[in-house]
Amino acid sequence: MLEKLGDAKVNINRVVFLMHPSTAADLMQTEVAANSGQLVLTYADSAYRVHGRPVFLSTHVTEDKVVAMDPSFSKVIYFGAAQVVVDPYSGAVNGETTVNVLNSVDFITTYQSSVCIGSA
Repeated sequence: MLEKLGDAKVNINRVVFLMHPSTAADLMQTEVAANSGQLVLTYADSAYRVHGRPVFLSTHVTEDKVVAMDPSFSKVIYFGAAQVVVDPYSGAVNGETTVNVLNSVDFITTYQSSVCIGSA
């Protein structure tokens, strides 16, 4: 994945990985090479890393898929008005009212080759 991004003239120093927590759990038990003792995914200094690059975990990523991307080409676009939903029932026992704010958003990349999706 890093090679493909490098071939696309993406700055490898800005690349981050996105993956599902289940995928991360599998990669934390997978060695780089047999009997090397080095794991593919490591956790140090309060951050997950693959090949020294930051890793972010989200349940919105499909399991066993890994996204490598340069976030400087990424944009989150909000469209439509925010919706405020008041839920007086979920906290009725203790007298609380829950207020949810819902936004319509989309994610785009301004440089298609800055995103690479692979399998774990």
